[in-house]
Amino acid sequence: DLVAEERENEREEDGNDDGDKKNEHEEPAKNASTTNDQPEKPHTPESFAEIFQESKDGLKIADRQQQPWKYDWSKGDIGTTAKGEPYDIESFKQKYQNSFIMSVWLNMKRSFILWTRDRTYIRASAIKNIAMGLSVGAVFFETDVNSSFFGVLFQGNLFIMLGAMTAAPENLGDRAIFYKHADSNFYPALSYVIGQALALVPQMILDVILFGTIVYWMVGFTATASGFFLYLALFFSFNFTMGQSFGVLSAIAPSKTVVQAGGAVILLFNVLFCGFIISPDVIPDYYIWLYWMVPLSWVYRALLLNEYRSDDYSEEDGDLILKSFGFTYRGEPFQREWIGY
Repeated sequence: DLVAEERENEREEDGNDDGDKKNEHEEPAKNASTTNDQPEKPHTPESFAEIFQESKDGLKIADRQQQPWKYDWSKGDIGTTAKGEPYDIESFKQKYQNSFIMSVWLNMKRSFILWTRDRTYIRASAIKNIAMGLSVGAVFFETDVNSSFFGVLFQGNLFIMLGAMTAAPENLGDRAIFYKHADSNFYPALSYVIGQALALVPQMILDVILFGTIVYWMVGFTATASGFFLYLALFFSFNFTMGQSFGVLSAIAPSKTVVQAGGAVILLFNVLFCGFIISPDVIPDYYIWLYWMVPLSWVYRALLLNEYRSDDYSEEDGDLILKSFGFTYRGEPFQREWIGY
């Protein structure tokens, strides 16, 4: 009886060991099945295409493709449309089916969507503008030195020019898309340019507000609403102007290297002849045309007049400061109406 009982205990122990091993094998299998149940991320063009076809936009396109054709010549009837309406023969003679306004709207909408999707760029731009505004504002914090006012306004405009210059080479990648659309008569070139320019306005406004606001109040410019908003408007106009100027360069240059080289030349002439490094009244006559030609000289002068023609300065003090830094026209200091130019 004792021998029989010991053998029975051994069988039970062997059975328990086999059960434990079986459970060890079944547990990884369950984990594997759980992992396999999770949807895999698409990695191939085919998988992306399948997901898009099942999306809301994909189903919308498929539904539109099932609609009757507006012009159906497959039945041999060229007199009416598929809905029984007479053909508008003149519409086939038009190069572009959309109106100019609609083409501008479509280009602006496309560029705006691309901008909103690039959230990393938007965040990076915001951080850059805040950091630069704080650094510039800290250097010239609540200054009362006139030369510092001249310097900080020049540095702010230089920051805008450098931003437009570094962004210009990336525009070359859009040219292949434009050429494809232009060859297919999607829209005229002017509607593309206007649409692109309007789509960049939100980013420019964001840049100007973040950078300009911090600098304005930290430095201590004239504390009036009119002076502040005029200051922001001037910064925005210059930002827009330089963006389009470097955009023209990226539209005609054959490569990014040429865009960078041409941008450096534009930057050089603006810096040399804006009136900061060389006073306007000492620029030789054979170079003075460059002073009146570069955009930076106009916005820089307007920003100075916005400050020194404000109520914080008497007319005599404003005249004296502007004369001492060479901002005169025919021997007389510039007046406030020059801001409008």
